[in-house]
Amino acid sequence: MVYRKISWDLKDAALRLWDLGWEEVDIMQGLVVSRASLYRWKKLFEELGTTVRPPPPLVGRPCIITCAVLTACYNIYQKDPDIYLDELQFWLTIHHDIAISISALQENLDAVGLDRKILHKIARECDQQQWDDYWDVVNNDLSGDSDLFIFADKTSKNDHTLARKYGRAPSGMRATTDAYAFNRDIGYSVGAAMSKEGYLAVKVLPGAFDSWDFLEFVSEQVVPLMNAWPQKHSVLVIDNCRIHHNDVLLEIIAANKSLLLYLPPYSPNLNPIKESFIKAHMCCHNAEILATADPIVAILEACGCITAEMAHNWFLHAGYR
Repeated sequence: MVYRKISWDLKDAALRLWDLGWEEVDIMQGLVVSRASLYRWKKLFEELGTTVRPPPPLVGRPCIITCAVLTACYNIYQKDPDIYLDELQFWLTIHHDIAISISALQENLDAVGLDRKILHKIARECDQQQWDDYWDVVNNDLSGDSDLFIFADKTSKNDHTLARKYGRAPSGMRATTDAYAFNRDIGYSVGAAMSKEGYLAVKVLPGAFDSWDFLEFVSEQVVPLMNAWPQKHSVLVIDNCRIHHNDVLLEIIAANKSLLLYLPPYSPNLNPIKESFIKAHMCCHNAEILATADPIVAILEACGCITAEMAHNWFLHAGYR
């Protein structure tokens, strides 16, 4: 008789018929099963109380890294997330007498969710007390209403930052392109002002922003959109870059009866416009702006991808309610 899978209910039915006094031959012919199967099911039922064979025990080599060791590895990466695998391999050898290959160690770490990620770098110069003082001003002195704030900052684009870095090719072959210029051509600086409603003003110019370029951008394109304190859009927030410290800028903001607030040093996480630059950079990538006849117009059009919903979410992510 050829092998076929027999369901558990048919096995149970065969044993019930046997208990009711049916002859073995009749059961075999009626259910199309063998005598050996009948006796095997009966033995299983007498030993285990079921006709279903239990799953076989685990086979293979025992696990080299125990749960306790994996927990220790997890704690190490919580403290020092930039540990290399060969360093962890050496640590396991010294402290736990475990010899394991790099590939096996990688598989074990992946299995417990310790993934390889880009390091989120925080400047050593970052002062938590200054961050606390900033939030105290925002939440207490300025009521914590994010509708009051306009964030202004700048970024830059050139043929290096806008070049595509990844492509596809058959396995074992390189993905090559001749569209990349190794000599650094002219770059463009982008100044932008953003509220929860999205970008309010954008300025693009060749080269880099200096203090007077930034002052001109704020005074001509941002301040006219601001209101007197404490109305909506009455607080301009900028970072502590040296070119942003300008007495003329303070006078212009004061004449508009608005407020100027500086971010703490080394605090990009508090500036939602930084995340918008990442999105705008992606849009510039897709548009291949440096290949257009007028890159400045192309950059301005690419900045139109920033929506009010995006800006609102970036404000929330930065901690503003």
